[in-house]
Amino acid sequence: MRRRVRQVTLVALACALSACAAYRPIALREAPGAGEVRVRLTELGSAELSAVVGPSTVALDGRVREAGDTVVVGLVQTVTRDGALVTWRGEAVRVPAAWVAGVERRASSRGRTALLAGGIAAAVVALGAGFGGNGTALGAPRTGTGPGR
Repeated sequence: MRRRVRQVTLVALACALSACAAYRPIALREAPGAGEVRVRLTELGSAELSAVVGPSTVALDGRVREAGDTVVVGLVQTVTRDGALVTWRGEAVRVPAAWVAGVERRASSRGRTALLAGGIAAAVVALGAGFGGNGTALGAPRTGTGPGR
């Protein structure tokens, strides 16, 4: 039982740590070497690119390959106005720089990570206490005439 709890904890922690990220603003000229970024579109950019990336797209997530008068993004996903995420496979999309409202770099959020890790640790401790010592849920006393009585 303890081994199973440990395995579940490690998987949950790995998932949680990878999800604790935030986007921080950077200059467009820094984007080509910045790793995974989010390119936020202007209203005009969203409207003009709708035939290419889909309607109501407000942001492009991926790696910026070029940044000048035109920005070339290798798309990982798009974000729509209502928050839906659409997965892409690295296709290159060209965006005039005038249609870019801003660029943000994805970075780990230490505060979120620490808070989530603390919450998971507390849940594991509570779960362990609930299945403690005598092998019964919540430490309830064994009753009845089953095996071992």
